[in-house]
Amino acid sequence: MNSKVIAVFRFAIAAFMGVLMPLIIATGTPFLPVFLVVFGLLFTWILTRKDQRTIVDERAKLINQKASTTSMSVFILGTTVVGLILLILSNNGYPDFSHTAYTLMYAVCGLLFLFTLFGVYYRHKYGG
Repeated sequence: MNSKVIAVFRFAIAAFMGVLMPLIIATGTPFLPVFLVVFGLLFTWILTRKDQRTIVDERAKLINQKASTTSMSVFILGTTVVGLILLILSNNGYPDFSHTAYTLMYAVCGLLFLFTLFGVYYRHKYGG
């Protein structure tokens, strides 16, 4: 299969899941959404295995590394700013956003911990 057909199938899977997910959640059964997500991931994995392109490329790897590092940094900064704003609003008499703010802050701390842990691991593995 070529990449255009695979892209169309992936879009169809995403649209199908996007339409069915709210309907299945509305039924109230907790296992059907999980089954739908697993089915979508499995079908996407099968499609990816049928892809005939060569994916290994130094430039593509470097671009993906830079994009993921930048995305991580922007997400951490944005989440921290939103958490601080919610905490300040909560302390100034607005509705109680403190639980949400602390949840965001703890999520950022966990993400920073994972980022540091994997950074140490890969520096040790590749000698950086």
